[in-house]
Amino acid sequence: MKEIKEFFRSAFSDERGSVSHKRIIAILCFLVLSFALIYKLFCENCQDADSTLVDGLIIICCVAMGATSLDKFSKKENRQTENE
Repeated sequence: MKEIKEFFRSAFSDERGSVSHKRIIAILCFLVLSFALIYKLFCENCQDADSTLVDGLIIICCVAMGATSLDKFSKKENRQTENE
C-alpha cells in the first residue's frame, strides 16, 4: 500500500517535489475523456456529448501535458546558468 501511495505522490509532483497543478489537470481531463468514451461505447440510448465540450477538454488536456513537458526542459537550463 505504501508503494502505491508513493507512486501517486510522485505522479502528481514535479522535480522539486511540490504538487504540479498542470499534471493534476491533465490526468483529470484524461480520466473524464476516457470515462465519456467508455460510457458512450456501452450506452445504447444516451445523448451525444457536445463536440465543442469534448474538443475543449482535449485542448486543455494537451496543453497541460505539453506545459508539464516544457517545464522539465526549461528548469534544467535555468539550473545550469545559475551554477555557472
